[in-house]
Amino acid sequence: MYLPDEKGEEILRILEQLKDWLQLNGRNAMIQNNDPWLNVDEVCAMLKCSKRYYQEKRSRGEIEFSKDRRKIFAKHSAIERFLSDRIVK
Repeated sequence: MYLPDEKGEEILRILEQLKDWLQLNGRNAMIQNNDPWLNVDEVCAMLKCSKRYYQEKRSRGEIEFSKDRRKIFAKHSAIERFLSDRIVK
């Protein structure tokens, strides 16, 4: 049976903490400065719009977004800015 030395125990403890943190935070690990990245479904739910409408707004450059391979993300602040620019007074 293998018994880890003091450094090995410390590494195992850190890995266990990391595992716990990832389980608790999951996708929220993408939050940066309290500005989470939203996927297409989350953006559409926030805007109460179709995926096609959202795609059109991205294509026209009206909403900032990031693309990782085939996945598209937008920061919460970008969606709020898009909505704020359209406030009717």
